[in-house]
Amino acid sequence: MADEVVAGDDEVDRLYRLLQADLVTIIARQAPVASDLRLITALLHISRMVERMGDHCVNIAKLVSVAGPSPPGADEFHACLLSMGRATEDAVRRAGRALRAEDSAAADALEAGDAVVDELNRSCFSQAIDFGDSADRWTWATAMILVSRALERIADNAVDIGAHLRFAVTGSFEPSRVAPAT
Repeated sequence: MADEVVAGDDEVDRLYRLLQADLVTIIARQAPVASDLRLITALLHISRMVERMGDHCVNIAKLVSVAGPSPPGADEFHACLLSMGRATEDAVRRAGRALRAEDSAAADALEAGDAVVDELNRSCFSQAIDFGDSADRWTWATAMILVSRALERIADNAVDIGAHLRFAVTGSFEPSRVAPAT
């Protein structure tokens, strides 16, 4: 499955480049204004965030492949990561639904879910610090810290999608609520 994720990133990158080119072409040929221009600029940002989410998924796939199976005694740590993965997936799905419906209220609600992911990230990190008494356990735990961080960044990008959607729908942009996409 990890190999499929890595291979699928080429298609995500291709679609990102295609969408960026199409949006710039629309700006150049049609000179959109007001809500149309807000939507196009929001989509330029959102498409970059989706592409970055794909990159984070590739990083997770590579880390999981390298780290291997959970060592004995990692049940609680593994459960924390799975909970974080589910919460992150939920955030991405909610961002997609908000985008399709152009629902700024749903976009606003994404921030509450991000707080859950942030707390799980802190919990996973704490568990990783306490996890090892051997090099193998530390290696696995270190890889899982990086997985946790990638999941946290994916959820942050979902929140950022909501902020750009809010801008497209309302014309109001609150930069303090939007973290830079990485």
